[in-house]
Amino acid sequence: MKKMAIIGMSGRFPDAEDVDQFFSNLLSGRKSVKELTKAEKQESPFSSFQNFVPVASTIKGATSFDNDFFKISNIEAESTDPQQRVFLTCCYEALESSGYLGLENNVGVFGSSSLSSYHLNKVANDANWKPGFNYADFIGNDPSSLAIRVAYKLNLIGPAETIECGCSSSLAAVCTACNSINNNECDMALVGGVSISFPQYSGYNYVEGSTMSKDGQILPFDKNASGIVKGDGCGVILIKPFELAKKDRDQIYAIIDGFGISNDGNHKVGYTAPSEIGETAAINQAVKMANIRTEDIDYVETHGTGTRLGDPIEIRGIGRAYKFKKDHLIGSVKANIGHLDAAAGIVGLIKVALILKNNIIPKSIGVKRLNPNLNLQKQNLKIETKHNIPIDPNSKHYCAVTSLGIGGTNVHLILENYVSDSPSYEGGNKQFEIPISAKTNESLYKQIVRITEFIRKNKQLSLSKVVNTLIYGRVRYEKMIVLHAKTINEFADGLIDLCNAGIEQLVEETKSKSWDCYNFPERNTKTSYQKVALPTYCFIGRKLTNGGEQFKPIESRSTNTNIDVLNTTSILDEMVKIWSKTLDEPVGPDDNFFELNGDSLLAVDVISNINKRLSVDCDTSVINQYVTPRLLTNYLLQKIETLPDNVQKLRDGDKGSVLFLIHPAGGSTYCFKQLVDKVKTNASIYSISYPPKMRDNLSIIELAKIYKREILALSGVNRIIIGGYSFGGNVAIEVARQLEKETSKKYLVMLIDSLVPNAYASKPREESQYLKVFPLAWA
Repeated sequence: MKKMAIIGMSGRFPDAEDVDQFFSNLLSGRKSVKELTKAEKQESPFSSFQNFVPVASTIKGATSFDNDFFKISNIEAESTDPQQRVFLTCCYEALESSGYLGLENNVGVFGSSSLSSYHLNKVANDANWKPGFNYADFIGNDPSSLAIRVAYKLNLIGPAETIECGCSSSLAAVCTACNSINNNECDMALVGGVSISFPQYSGYNYVEGSTMSKDGQILPFDKNASGIVKGDGCGVILIKPFELAKKDRDQIYAIIDGFGISNDGNHKVGYTAPSEIGETAAINQAVKMANIRTEDIDYVETHGTGTRLGDPIEIRGIGRAYKFKKDHLIGSVKANIGHLDAAAGIVGLIKVALILKNNIIPKSIGVKRLNPNLNLQKQNLKIETKHNIPIDPNSKHYCAVTSLGIGGTNVHLILENYVSDSPSYEGGNKQFEIPISAKTNESLYKQIVRITEFIRKNKQLSLSKVVNTLIYGRVRYEKMIVLHAKTINEFADGLIDLCNAGIEQLVEETKSKSWDCYNFPERNTKTSYQKVALPTYCFIGRKLTNGGEQFKPIESRSTNTNIDVLNTTSILDEMVKIWSKTLDEPVGPDDNFFELNGDSLLAVDVISNINKRLSVDCDTSVINQYVTPRLLTNYLLQKIETLPDNVQKLRDGDKGSVLFLIHPAGGSTYCFKQLVDKVKTNASIYSISYPPKMRDNLSIIELAKIYKREILALSGVNRIIIGGYSFGGNVAIEVARQLEKETSKKYLVMLIDSLVPNAYASKPREESQYLKVFPLAWA
């Protein structure tokens, strides 16, 4: 196997909103498992139970999300499991921290999440909930959507897979990602896990004999350990082949040398019990793949759940596999933050990578008296509880991490530190132009503050690396500020001045600045530059409710009520109310549906509620053309029958020429929405969707007859062009054939389809290249 480099990293942890704060907490010996406040205890659903354990280890901001940044509507964001929202955000940050966001899209996504307790809690506490299938809720809370949503939102075309095998899921995902890269399925891979339980601050009910801690403490390796305490968090890394990362001068946290994965089978006392035989097999695989001497291992991050039987079994497995001849350190991050379930493995891996990056092993907490069944001396293992242990930054070091899944899937990874031998270029006395950008002024200001704090703490940074990272490694957003500096100290001073001036001054400065004002080089994957891990984008999270109130359609006034007896003002008012409730955010009469992050699923809801409230029968595709409440109201007032329900005007043009675009096999015409903006024609453009309330077994000839009549009734022009996408192309040909037979005229037919596979480039095309080959999709 190729060695893999970890070149990007992000996370949310108890008491830490990023990986740097997380590692700082470990070095200080911080314990994040805390007793609930009096108010939290009273609100907990477990407060009335006899064995209520009032502790929690959770993260901030789980119910907030910058859905506008990711172009997700409020209602979709609210119905989506926060695990998916946090995972998406961390994936963005991990990719951005590497410098490849928006450049290299042949990236795989491999992730793991816990069961959506958010959805279960919402259903259990919603008095208005009725059994039924809601597609948006299903997608938002189905674990299989975890990785796919990231690939869609970040435009990543590598494999997108959710891995589920209990507590070892996220570390198993790392193995899958390494194999995927080795099989040339993707060039890089985002890998991670997330676990957030709801209600967040609730504690739990202890049940005798369960894996949960009786006293609310998680104490790996301690004599008084009684079980686990659940923790919340998320971790994501970006990996690529080490040799390529070294060549591209990427920021390298650590190197993955080898891994092993196995299952216990039934060679153990029960389904939930661990097995030293299975763990030993995974470790042996990892050592063999890494091709190292076991004595070279400096530290092993164990699974370490703090169970009296589980910990000794794991220790025996480590001893049996490694056969250490001298003392080697072990530890468990669970003592600090709790057991993160599906995210436990990736958090352990991030800890180990940061150990190798920062050249120091954090002390272990929670161990006062060792569990006598561990027999650490016999296995030549040691737990350091008093001091952080530094390691030589100029020598080769190896660390390992274990994750044991409930049920028996064992995973073990071996990591190596990276000692760079490439010198930094400082640029002499050159003055640099240094850009920082964001989508909004608020995000830009917060990002400047965050970078300022980072630079002030890291004055030893190379300014050239900082400049290259901000020029080549960041997406260029519309709000932008440029600083000028020759040294890192000058850059820090400029940042401090901006912070002191405040956001109001920043808003004024960004009005006159744009990327066109500067001669910054283009970003591309061919540019190799020295990178540094700077603070990533500052998202402006909006507080989301726990699922949001489900929209209840307003009852129709009566079977005789229709839009003809309503005036323009009342219809517009109703329209605005319907849009606001369906999208779950304030909507004005001229707000654009697509700019409100509307999509096809929400369009169905909007039109369905309009049809019920106003006793009309609109097709969902009308929202393609009438994109605001006012436009849709005017359309209704002009009598819907002026256009058949299945025909929509997409663009006005020359009245002497009309292009009709016929739907593909699915029947909808959303596929034409963006297409029409690229078509260079003066013709008016209409789309034809499948007729509502029409039986679904019509032949092409029967469909063509219906569409022929609609085209003749609407056109009244000399030149008619008929187009169709995929199945619609077959219908278009038949429509043209029938029209020629009836009118004795010749009709131009445009067939639209995907290009054949070998016409696609292995790398994304520039827009100019795409526009050049675009006509090939028309015949």
